[in-house]
Amino acid sequence: MKFKLIIFLFFLAGKSFGADNVKFIHEERNGVVSVEAEHFYNVESWEETFYYTSNGMKIPSKMDTNSGFLEYRVFFTTPGKYHFYLLGSKEKRSSKARNQIEIRFSAEDAQGWQEQFFEGPRVFATSWTGVAGEPVVLEVSKAGMYTLNIRLLENSWLYVDKLMLSLEGKERPKGTGPLETLYQEKPVDPVEIVLPPAWAFGVLYGGYTNQEQTLQVIDTLINGDYPIDAYWIDSYFWDFNNGKGPKGYVDFVGDTLAFPDVGQMWTTMQDKNIKSGIWIWNLINQEGNEEVFKEFNIGNHFSSIYTNRNGWHNADRYTITGKINFEKQETADLWKSKLKPFFDKGLDFLKLDSSSDPDFCKAAFTAIQEFGKENEGRGFILAHLSSIYDERFKLYPTNWTGDAKITWNQPDYPDLSRYAMGGYKENIEMVADPNRTTYQVPFLTHDAGGYDYFGSEEQSDELYSRWIQFSAMNSIMTIFSTAKNKSRNHPYGYAPATQDIFRKYTHLRMRLFPYSYTYAFQTRLSGEKMIRGDGVHQHQFMLGDALLIAPVFEPGARERTLYLPEGEWIDFENEQIFSGGKEATVKAPLDKLPMFVRAGSIIPFRKYSRAIESGTNDTLDLHLYPTDHETSFNLIEDDGRSNDYKEGVYATTGFHLWKKGNILEFGIDPVHGTYKGMTTERYYELFVHLSGNPKKMMLNGKKMKKTTRPGALKTNEWTYDPEKQLIRFKFKQIKSKRVTLKISF
Repeated sequence: MKFKLIIFLFFLAGKSFGADNVKFIHEERNGVVSVEAEHFYNVESWEETFYYTSNGMKIPSKMDTNSGFLEYRVFFTTPGKYHFYLLGSKEKRSSKARNQIEIRFSAEDAQGWQEQFFEGPRVFATSWTGVAGEPVVLEVSKAGMYTLNIRLLENSWLYVDKLMLSLEGKERPKGTGPLETLYQEKPVDPVEIVLPPAWAFGVLYGGYTNQEQTLQVIDTLINGDYPIDAYWIDSYFWDFNNGKGPKGYVDFVGDTLAFPDVGQMWTTMQDKNIKSGIWIWNLINQEGNEEVFKEFNIGNHFSSIYTNRNGWHNADRYTITGKINFEKQETADLWKSKLKPFFDKGLDFLKLDSSSDPDFCKAAFTAIQEFGKENEGRGFILAHLSSIYDERFKLYPTNWTGDAKITWNQPDYPDLSRYAMGGYKENIEMVADPNRTTYQVPFLTHDAGGYDYFGSEEQSDELYSRWIQFSAMNSIMTIFSTAKNKSRNHPYGYAPATQDIFRKYTHLRMRLFPYSYTYAFQTRLSGEKMIRGDGVHQHQFMLGDALLIAPVFEPGARERTLYLPEGEWIDFENEQIFSGGKEATVKAPLDKLPMFVRAGSIIPFRKYSRAIESGTNDTLDLHLYPTDHETSFNLIEDDGRSNDYKEGVYATTGFHLWKKGNILEFGIDPVHGTYKGMTTERYYELFVHLSGNPKKMMLNGKKMKKTTRPGALKTNEWTYDPEKQLIRFKFKQIKSKRVTLKISF
């Protein structure tokens, strides 16, 4: 029997429920159904709204919920038992501890309903429910059309963003979930993730500083042995003394008194391998910026003009404001031309505020690609989260979580009345918990240490230390805070012991670059993020395949209970061995971030350099953690600046490790591929973490010399430290040649 399905069925009569009076039909694809809540077939009482990161449906808190419902039609081709998941949130004002939801499900020709009841969202941030505990199961007995009806049983408030059904629960939701499965001839292809430039994986700072202060901050950081790869000047760039408009926001000129020679400032930064950025928004206030406002208005480049009563960057509160229409290419081109003089003087990237609409992001990103002198085509922006419902956000990295609250924990996150977007604990969850929509973002950063107080009095060296430890192991690390914070959240504003902790973990971050960048690259190749959570233990995560990170997020805590997955795990600092598949409680003094290495891992480090671009992969330290089965790691490298990687221009180096009885073998494949600037040889120093006194080492069939001399090794020398149970060996590889190492015990 053939079923002819039509997405757009226009109402012939009656109440209009959907945009343009349309009804939507969805379908199951490969055992998965994905539904955007606002794409319903029928509705009563619910309203479409935007909340936090996307559009969805809400039921007003004063509405009689018994009369309201959402209804969806889904065509299934694969019978079976489908697990039901809901992406949504509850309202802060609700006194209800629970949102009891009724689900009714029925085939088109069935006489009755399957009825299920489950507890809806318990948190205010948009997250998935149905992923823990007993699943809600809906049975599809045969192929055909089914109706899914949702009703809230209690007089409360509920926001629904998305629905997902998964055959036998084989695919579980992550982030914003799979692409919607609207019935159509051809599924939409997912957007390919775009890579940030290599320097973005270092340490980035922002501040409310003038030209003189900016250069002083940079010198202080460098002299204090703190890594720095980028520095942006936030909104004060447009009016330093007042810190807000309407004048200057934006006139495309900037505050020339506070920044008398931006070209000189940015050249100085460039000479020190530091990228430069400025803050920009998508608006133009008329007062004080009459000339540019008139130009945009006459050219019909505003999508709207309104009386701006918001005091944010607007001291007047009654100024006329135009919202730039980036959907029009000629408008985007005009806006970009206004910024070009800044790029000509050395500007490298932009931080976007007020909006993260994909068209705004595109205009900013392409401006950097076209005009940035050092980027060689690879753009970089910092944008809000509010556009991640649109897959295009992956084309314009990177996003940040918003104005983080300087506190350990913000139970009312997200507080959209003040835009307090989570404390330290919530920022871990936003990155590491697959049940949150924010998990969708491949490169998600935040203001390390917290941006604003929002009434909190919890700022301390302890909070800052713990936050920095977490941020240093995140994909992108940005350090920034309100002008009210005298420390700026820069490390030199804290106690000496705290500064030592900052150096310890940011130096480690810089050395881990070959490993981290490989997994950043894999994000594009496979779609799997660098940061990976399991959806159950929401305050720990994997960084790639080898490293488990468990930040300490409770004040005063000097122990950490965490879950170790199956297998054997090694404490990164003291090399204590743990068995996985269970919880472990470990010591966590203030200067220690609990980190564990999966047995069998091969982890490449580079020598420390203060900036990513001043460092090199021409010498690598390879840390090997052998186990009884063969393991491997595939290092990925490119020029880090251009878009050549999109055309397959990059290099891979395969490493292989296996232990058989008393023999340990390690191999390095010839480098496959090439890229601009690639060298022909590389030095390695191996660090083999293994007990047992080695008797002999052979490199490509030749016996290597053992030394007991302390200090640095010479090429083709090896040594063993019985106290640390560590073998070290230094050698050189011609990249076109295979290397085979055999160690006998």
